[in-house]
Amino acid sequence: MSPVVGAFDVAHLKEINRRIFQDLPRFGFSEVTPGIFRLPAIFKGRDWIKSRRLESVNATTCIAYSQMDTSAQKRLEQILERADPVVLGKLKTAEFTKTLGSLYVELDYIHPFKEELLLKQPIRL
Repeated sequence: MSPVVGAFDVAHLKEINRRIFQDLPRFGFSEVTPGIFRLPAIFKGRDWIKSRRLESVNATTCIAYSQMDTSAQKRLEQILERADPVVLGKLKTAEFTKTLGSLYVELDYIHPFKEELLLKQPIRL
C-alpha cells in the first residue's frame, strides 16, 4: 500500500486512521468508523472523563478528553500545524522530544477518534 501523502493536517490524520482501522467493520466491528471523528461529548461545558485501569500497577486513574466540539476541532488544526516533519526534523534532540511530547499530550486530550472497540475474542484473519 502506498503511504498517505499530503500535509499533516486534519484530512491527513483522518486518512491515516481510516487506513489503520479499515478492515475492522468487515470483521464484525460495525461500531468502528475508520477515518471519522467521534461525535461531540454530551457533557456541556465539561471534559469527557474516562476511568482507565492500569494493570501493571493495579490501579485506576481518570483521564480527561475534550468534548470534541467545534473549539476542540479548531484546536486540533492548530496542533497539527505544529506537527510539521520538516520543522521537527531540524530540532536538536532535547527540543524535539519536548515538542513531540507536548504534541502527543495535546492530541491525546483532543482524542478525535472513537475507541469503543472491545475485543471479546481475537480477530481471525
